[in-house]
Amino acid sequence: ESLCSWSIKKIENSLWRSEDIETSAVDGFAAQSKWLAVMNVILIQMDFQTDSTDHVSWDTRLSLGKIYSQQDADNNSPNGLLANSWDHVCSRLLPRLLDALGHPYQSCRERIASVLFRIARCYQSQGRYGENGDEMTNPRATIVNKILSLSESTDKFSKVHQHSLITSRLFLSYCVHHGEVKHEF
Repeated sequence: ESLCSWSIKKIENSLWRSEDIETSAVDGFAAQSKWLAVMNVILIQMDFQTDSTDHVSWDTRLSLGKIYSQQDADNNSPNGLLANSWDHVCSRLLPRLLDALGHPYQSCRERIASVLFRIARCYQSQGRYGENGDEMTNPRATIVNKILSLSESTDKFSKVHQHSLITSRLFLSYCVHHGEVKHEF
């Protein structure tokens, strides 16, 4: 099992859900924040680029270790490994993060916004098409549609809704201040 897949599994199993409104296990929030930080580092590594001449780029590292998913044993090229990990990010992690936008713990909301930003940035860096020429899932559109759907909420004064707006604001702030996607949001 790859580090990416393992981290996503940890997030899936521990991250607060909007149905957990009554739950207030602060001890669990510290662990949730930790798993989100680990995933953020993985996404940074997936997107890492530098001008340094002695730096080993992320696409070279893909073939050196088991950081990313190796679900397809026949597809051991660096791009294939990244594509498998990217599929996990889009199909498993992204929906889970969007469900947790209203997280009651500020540190986790900050981490969720940061991971969402990294996902959007990775998508931009990878381009719009996967290795086999199929159009990749556009997580940026999914994220923005979720943010836009917050305006249609019937319970705009609930804590969960207010927390969701805070997380959305943080995500958009990261996009404007840290990303090349600032003109798209």
